[in-house]
Order: sequence, then structure tokens, then C-alpha cells
Amino acid sequence: MNYKISSFFNSVLGRGSREYVCIDAGARYIKGIYVSKGSINRFTVYKRKGPAVKHLSGWMRGEGLSAKKVKIAVKGNNTILRYTPFPKVDKKNLKEVFEYEMSKYIPFKAEDVYFDIAVLDDNYSADEFFILVAAAKRAFIDSLIGEFKQEKINIDTITLNNVALINLYLNLKDAEENAATLDIGASSALLNLFRRGIPSLSREIKISAEDFVSGIAKVKGISKDDAERIIAGLKEETDMSSEREIMKIAEETGVEIAEEIKNSLDYFEVNYGERLSKILLTGGLSKVKGFSKVIENYLGIKIELWDPFASASYNYNGADKGLDNYKEFLAVALGLSL
Repeated sequence: MNYKISSFFNSVLGRGSREYVCIDAGARYIKGIYVSKGSINRFTVYKRKGPAVKHLSGWMRGEGLSAKKVKIAVKGNNTILRYTPFPKVDKKNLKEVFEYEMSKYIPFKAEDVYFDIAVLDDNYSADEFFILVAAAKRAFIDSLIGEFKQEKINIDTITLNNVALINLYLNLKDAEENAATLDIGASSALLNLFRRGIPSLSREIKISAEDFVSGIAKVKGISKDDAERIIAGLKEETDMSSEREIMKIAEETGVEIAEEIKNSLDYFEVNYGERLSKILLTGGLSKVKGFSKVIENYLGIKIELWDPFASASYNYNGADKGLDNYKEFLAVALGLSL
């Protein structure tokens, strides 16, 4: 197949068309938005009940979007995002040169992956660039493309979830400080660290909302679906005085995530001699009362709830379209659209 992953770094390399269906096919929920002329005109947030592509093709047909170009984000063991110094060469030849040296920098063979590169710092040293490498295994991507082709969905771009989140953050007005983003999904939590507005470290943490859901289900002797319904009702204004079991599970999950984050913060401080000023938190668990405080207290760093729409700046009537109820789920999809 002659398919090539492209446009990993839209915000870094410049904007293209702004009319796309942007898909985040998460482990628990499928999220999609249709962006056109600076507005979000359609969206879906759907709990998985089978293959994501079946729901997406049905939604797109129903909304008259079948002919539109699609961007999709992927994550997991078949992908990698790596930051590294690399010898300075003519930028026109950078990707070709890196391909020959790839085995020194990532644990995949060049012939087994699709990859892309962005130069983050031209002046990292006298002889080196600082680059970001994104790669995904060919077999995984080709299989994904095949599924979408069967449904006659036109995939234009495939990128990584963390790259979409990086692009979303870089659209913020105050993106020049030392900060981090944390998106807690159903299967993992995605962390990105920024030094003076330049991404410097990304991780996929294998502690997630699933741990919180499973913990509640076990303690209360209920199904995961029922546990999710409980979580959905835990807004910031919820009185948690009678929910001590849930608070304990939230604290345990938050501490586990914070411990993983601390390892990355320690690496950042050792390598750069600087600290982060804040962490922007999104994902379904960000709405649970007290959860962000657990992480904040453990790390000693300010945690702010991240409204993805503050970065995307699209026209939409959140109340009419129901988007306000799902904004914590849409960070990756919004990052894809930029």
C-alpha cells in the first residue's frame, strides 16, 4: 500500500484545510466532530458497542458527511513519540537521513513503520537539532485503513493522540510557559510536558479512568456501566460526604497517576533545571470533585481544568448542540482539527 502518514504536526508546519471530520476512537467512547468554516457543525460521543468504524460510518452517512475528509488519532503499543537531539543536516533531507539512522532512536525498524519528524529547536546545540519523531507500525495502520476503506470512509490524515493534544495546547495564548497537559482516558492517561512553549516529553501512562470505574464496580458490587453512571453524576458541586468509598478510590487512582507524573517531572527538572508552573487536566475524570486536588497536593503543582474549546476557538452554541456536556472528552478530536 502506498499510504503515507502525513501532517503529524499541522500546528508546527502550518494550517491546511479547516474542513474535516476528526475522530478519536477511544477504548470506551468514540468521539467525532465535523469542523467547517470555523464552526463545529456536527459531533458524536458514543459508547462503544462494537467496532468503531461501524458507528462512525453510520453517523457520517446520517449526517451527510460520507464524502468528507477524515482525520483520525491513534495511540497504544503500536505507536511511539520520541524527543531527541539529531545532527544538523539540510532540512529537506532530514527525514531521509533519519530513516537510515532510525534504529538508533526508536525500537522499530524503518521498513516496519510509517513515521514523521518535526524540528522543535533549530539551535539545540551548534551541531544538533532537537526533533520530535512520531511513528506507527505499518501493519497496524494498514489494517485500520482497510477497515475504513470497507466502509468507504476517506482517511486523509492519521496522527497520534499526543500530537493532537500538543497542537491543541500550542494554540493557547499563554503556551510559552513551562507547563503540562494531562488527558485521562479510558485505557490510559496522556501526558505532555512543555518547556517555554516547546514540547519536550510525552508519555502514555497505563493508569486510567478504567481503574477508577473498576474500583467502584468492585467496592459496590455493580457493573462497570452502573459505575460509569455514578461517575457521570459526580460533578464539581456534588456533595461527597456520603461517598467515602468513591472518594477513597478516586484518591488511590489520583495518587497512582501522580506518582507516574512525578517521574516525568523529575526527569524534566534534572535535564532542564526548571520546574513546571501548572498542569492542564482534561478527560472524563477531570469533572470528578476533588480528583484534581489529589494530584495537585501530591505534586505541589497547580492543576487547572483544561477547557479544550479555549484552545480551538470555534464558533458553536454549546447549550444547543450539547457540546458543553462532553467538552472534557473532545480534546484529541479538537486538536486533530487544527
